[in-house]
Amino acid sequence: MPDGTIRERMLTSLRPKSGRIVGVRIVEATDSTWTMYVTLSWKTGEYLVSVYGSPKPKRYKHLAAAVAHCRDAYRYYGPIILETEKQEPLPHDELTSHQ
Repeated sequence: MPDGTIRERMLTSLRPKSGRIVGVRIVEATDSTWTMYVTLSWKTGEYLVSVYGSPKPKRYKHLAAAVAHCRDAYRYYGPIILETEKQEPLPHDELTSHQ
């Protein structure tokens, strides 16, 4: 789990001059939306990116939009870790089932 949240404006207009994003993790929720966690050069820990003026997480409908936002808004071009909270149902193994 992340250490806390960080508002998006802290990653864009209010970012320290020498500050940079050093890591990104994008997580797919069970509702198929995507949230982003960042690791920063000027803070310790990992932070969930929230929307402007709110602690609610910024959500993306499409993974491609989240990746493009990292590049275009945050100027981050490094590795991105992808995770999912979805669980695949276990396959039914007909050889081990007893009828």
